[in-house]
Amino acid sequence: MLLVFLVQAGPLWSIDVEPSPADQPVEDQIPEGVADEEEPKEPVFDNLSPTVTEPVEEVISPTITEEAGVEPIEILVDEEAEAEEELEPEISTKEEIESEKGPVKKSKLTYLWNQVKVFLGVRKASLVKESFGADDKVGIKLRDYKAEELEILVFDSQEEPVAVLIEEDEEGVSIAPAGRFRPGRHKIQVFEEGELILERDFVWGVLAINTNRSVYTPGQTAKLSLAVLDEAGMMVCGAKLELVITNKEEKIEEILSTDNGTIIVNPECFG
Repeated sequence: MLLVFLVQAGPLWSIDVEPSPADQPVEDQIPEGVADEEEPKEPVFDNLSPTVTEPVEEVISPTITEEAGVEPIEILVDEEAEAEEELEPEISTKEEIESEKGPVKKSKLTYLWNQVKVFLGVRKASLVKESFGADDKVGIKLRDYKAEELEILVFDSQEEPVAVLIEEDEEGVSIAPAGRFRPGRHKIQVFEEGELILERDFVWGVLAINTNRSVYTPGQTAKLSLAVLDEAGMMVCGAKLELVITNKEEKIEEILSTDNGTIIVNPECFG
C-alpha cells in the first residue's frame, strides 16, 4: 500500500532562547536605572551638639626589676607617725593653756605691797648655809614666796650652767645636781617674774667623806677618807680638818683633827 504525505509550505517558526544570567556579562546584569544613579555620599549630620569626653588617664604602677649588682631599695613607712596623723586633735584644758602662758603677773598694787614686805624682812629668800658637801642638797629658805613662781639658775666656777633638780620642802626648796658636776664655788640666782630676788656664791662638793662600811657593829673599826677641794675643784693637800664624832646615848664626843694627828694626810697627795 502506498502512503502519501502532503506538506504545505509556509513561514518558518523561530524560537528565541534567552541566555541564563550566568552566561551574561556583569555589566548586563545591572538592572536598568541603577547604573545611572550617583555614588552614595557620606551622611551629613545637622543640628548635632558635640559631646566632649575627658581623656582617661592610665595609672601606671612602676615595675622594679633587680639588675645584676644593684641592690633593691627598701622604703620604710613609719606606721606610728601615720597613726598619729590620723588621730583626732586633742583639746587643751583651761589649766594647760594657762600653764603654757606662764604665771599670771601680779598687779601693781600687789607688787608695791611685796616690796614693802621685803623692806621689812617679812618677805625673804636665803641659803641655809654657804658650804655644802658633795652629797648635800643646796637648801633655800623661802618666806612669803611660792616655789612654783620662781626660776632658779645655778652656775659653776667656770660660769657654766649646772643642771639641777628642784624639790619643795618644809623650809622652801632643795636643789640637787641632775648628774655629775664640777665641785667648787658656785653661784645661784633666783628670779620671780623676771626680777632677781636672790644671788649668792656658795661652795659645793669641796668636802667629801667616804666610809668603808655603811653600818658598823660594836668592836669594828671605821675607816674614813676625807677629801678637800678648792673653789676650782682641785685637791687641797694642806687643808686643816676637824671631825667631831658624837654618841648621844652615851653622851660621848670625840674630836679628830689634823692638828692633833688623829687625821693623817695621805703622802701621795703631795706627789
